[in-house]
Amino acid sequence: MKNSIILTLGLFLTLQLPLPALASTDEIRDEQEKMDIAATLWRDAAQKVRSLVDQAKDASSKIVSSRNEIARLNNLIKNLVNEKQDALYDLEHGYYCSQCGRSAHEIESQTTETFDEHVNRVGGVQEPASQEKIDKKMEEFDRKITTLENEKRVQEENYENNRMRRYQLGTAALNAKLFEVLPNAVSEIDHYNTIAFITYQDKTQTLPPMIDDVLIKKQNYQNAKDKNLPPSVQKALKIILDNKIQTVWAAYKGMREEHDAQTRAGLERIKQIKNTITQLSMYMGTLDEENPPSGSFLQNAGDYVLRQAQEPKSLRDLIIWDGYSTIYLWREENQIPDVNSL
Repeated sequence: MKNSIILTLGLFLTLQLPLPALASTDEIRDEQEKMDIAATLWRDAAQKVRSLVDQAKDASSKIVSSRNEIARLNNLIKNLVNEKQDALYDLEHGYYCSQCGRSAHEIESQTTETFDEHVNRVGGVQEPASQEKIDKKMEEFDRKITTLENEKRVQEENYENNRMRRYQLGTAALNAKLFEVLPNAVSEIDHYNTIAFITYQDKTQTLPPMIDDVLIKKQNYQNAKDKNLPPSVQKALKIILDNKIQTVWAAYKGMREEHDAQTRAGLERIKQIKNTITQLSMYMGTLDEENPPSGSFLQNAGDYVLRQAQEPKSLRDLIIWDGYSTIYLWREENQIPDVNSL
């Protein structure tokens, strides 16, 4: 029966924890180093993502600025084209001041006087302009329009360049999150759990020898009873047996408390990691959605990867179930009393 219990424990650990039977301090140290490296990598990558998002947001502000400037220039160009057409009509039909060389529309748009008031005040003559003056005025409008169109082309180039820049920066931020932040965050969690599993497996190796010892003490006590040895001897052996049982339970209790503490630390680690990445996702989501990758896409894409990480809570459940099932099975099959009943 003793061997079957030990075999049960061994089979359980083999199935549930596919790690070496005994883990050295070097193995744990190696896992710790890997965990620390992963933690550093993903936190550095998170800073990189924030920097890329900041640059992308700067490009976004420049896009808005260029877009507003393009709209302003379009409006100015449209007004100049209309003014040119009005001026041409005025110059050809006599709505033209011979003194200042301006058309009626120009005078009335640039002053508070009507065309007639202006001509009378300056002593000008209302007459059609010569073709030379018409051509000169049209060239004047064309130069102004050309200047504005050149400014507009510069703004359009800036607009397109910043759109591309924002797209590239946003994509780089997304890639850094998907391929640097999330995998290394998951790796940190995995290495933490591996350390917990290795430590637990090492601890469980102390149970079989203790169980053997209890079974020996139980057999000694039973032999004393069967041979009707003096009550004082039986009592002494019973005290030894009870003490050994309490030792087993105390060892398991210490193991459980240690892993409960490790579990709480692991859960806090998971919480901090997820909070940091959630904040990072929200910050990425502040990018506007005019261009892909959009804010909502940046915020949500890849977060499912982190959810694949095994949480230490499952480790705690495994420890409690494995420890209790092993000890209770051993106690029931060997008729070992619960420590609380002693």
